[in-house]
Amino acid sequence: MKKVLCEFCLDLVDYTVKEEKGSINIRNKEYYYTKKITFCNECHNEINVNDVLDENIDNINKSYRKEENI
Repeated sequence: MKKVLCEFCLDLVDYTVKEEKGSINIRNKEYYYTKKITFCNECHNEINVNDVLDENIDNINKSYRKEENI
């Protein structure tokens, strides 16, 4: 796992990824997807990790395409 900069610790840290059910509203319709959330292993605050944010966007895209049969 790559270390990332924690915006709270202001240091390079390891992080933990947790999954939960996420939802997003697109054009007045709700779509559900597996959302990944990352937490700093030092201060335990939620942090943004680009690779995980990209995965969430991919999961939203897959959910949308599946529901709309695209």
